[in-house]
Amino acid sequence: MVEFEPGQYPSRKPSGKKAVMRALLISLLIVVGSGCSKPKPFGPVTPQQALEMLPADSQFVLGVNFDQFRSSDFFKKIEPTLVRGLGESSDWQDFKAECGIDPLTNAANVWVGGTSTDSFVTVIQGFSKEKVYECAKKSEDSRIEGQYIHTKDGAVATFVGPRTVVLASEGKPALLSAIKGGGFGSSTNYTSIKSKVATSSDIWLATTQIPTEVTKDLPISVDLEALYFSASTKEKLLANLSFVLKDKNQAFMITTVLKMGIANLGNDIPQVLLDLLKKVTISANENAVDLNLELSTQSAADAFDTINDILSSMD
Repeated sequence: MVEFEPGQYPSRKPSGKKAVMRALLISLLIVVGSGCSKPKPFGPVTPQQALEMLPADSQFVLGVNFDQFRSSDFFKKIEPTLVRGLGESSDWQDFKAECGIDPLTNAANVWVGGTSTDSFVTVIQGFSKEKVYECAKKSEDSRIEGQYIHTKDGAVATFVGPRTVVLASEGKPALLSAIKGGGFGSSTNYTSIKSKVATSSDIWLATTQIPTEVTKDLPISVDLEALYFSASTKEKLLANLSFVLKDKNQAFMITTVLKMGIANLGNDIPQVLLDLLKKVTISANENAVDLNLELSTQSAADAFDTINDILSSMD
């Protein structure tokens, strides 16, 4: 446990909404576009210790290893597109200008876990402690209390190592609970998901919070209970997506629908995407549906550029 200076906890009730957006800006933008240079060394916090700081009852957990991603040939091929896209983001540029921190080059690892977008803990490695505190001092949206950074919406952050910052959206009590450890990384939930998702991947996600948008357009009604995703890019792109359903019958039906849908795809979508989708293998495994994709680095980069062009045309 890290010792901190005592201080008065703010009396106003945290809404967490602005804190959520800021944390997601830091966490999620770097997921899709980290790194042009090698990050600074980690602090003393290990990945296991980081997972210990996430809430034990987390219903969603995200982990990203940026070192692995940045070292891949896939990243080198898509880096120009990522850098160009992030350079056009006003939020990204504002954050860099205000704080002197570029998540593109400084972020090393990130873990996020919680029960909702209003209740979560984020652990980020790679950011300069001095720059983060200096940024907080200048910001009208935050204040410094000892080693704590309070946002006006109730989130609180502190460093537990030279380059490891922990943020709790629900305030100081939640933060103190997080840094004691003994959370998600020690829970039966984590033991369970390790057999379902590769937590050593470049990026992985486990969640039991399934937006209704995921299933609303399916031709059949299903009960989606959990989702697991992982992707690695070391030598080629390896991606796995697993849906856990209520029973075997639903898993069989979804597998059949997905296979038929891909088989009947027409030529009204770009060829590179058509080729990608036809390489997805789909299988039912008890009450789960597993989708696996294996692509060469070049094929994955071509697909990424095509998807990026499609999304850009929709802006």
